[in-house]
Amino acid sequence: MDNIISAAGVIFENKNGEILVLKRNKDVPEGSTWGLTGGGVDDGLSPKDAVIKKVFAEINYLIDKDKLMFKKEFHWIRSGMEIYFSVFMQKVSEGEVMPKLDLAGNVSYKWETPVELYKRKDLMEGLYPILEDLYHTKK
Repeated sequence: MDNIISAAGVIFENKNGEILVLKRNKDVPEGSTWGLTGGGVDDGLSPKDAVIKKVFAEINYLIDKDKLMFKKEFHWIRSGMEIYFSVFMQKVSEGEVMPKLDLAGNVSYKWETPVELYKRKDLMEGLYPILEDLYHTKK
């Protein structure tokens, strides 16, 4: 397959079990849907370094590399693209992550439990299998 995409995202989880999701700008791919903070892995970067860079660009939060835990790499084939998506997690305390959004990419954010998120019909397509696998959510 010629079109291979490598991306990475981070699950910020607070003490209430809620995770941070961002609502994508309507003008970007999968616009007006909710997803994790992260994005494409630039050439020469590891997924971990890429997600640290993307998180800073998207929400102006600098991740402590030592607190970021790798969870799993997901693999999908969609619309002629082969996608490898590395998921990381960081447990955070109340008020530790206060997103300052770059509105060109994301227009809103919220903290919500994985179970409540999974019930929504407006998540990025790849977030459903991540929630199923890591949080055992089912429709």
